[in-house]
Amino acid sequence: MWFPAEKRACWFEMWPLDATDTDYRDGAWFTFSRQWLPPEAYAYRFAARQGSNWAYWPAPAGNYAPGPTVGP
Repeated sequence: MWFPAEKRACWFEMWPLDATDTDYRDGAWFTFSRQWLPPEAYAYRFAARQGSNWAYWPAPAGNYAPGPTVGP
């Protein structure tokens, strides 16, 4: 997640909602827990790794998608 006010990115580890679903070819839902975000607009991107192979969304690496705006 990109924090515009601080001009930095923060990475959050995500966990599968259904740990028994190991066939990702048909999609999978992941979640992470964050108790507090300062009010501002955010941007996000996803990175996944299997061994030394990385995948990014949105691609290419370095791009962020507009994310949620957290209000006061």
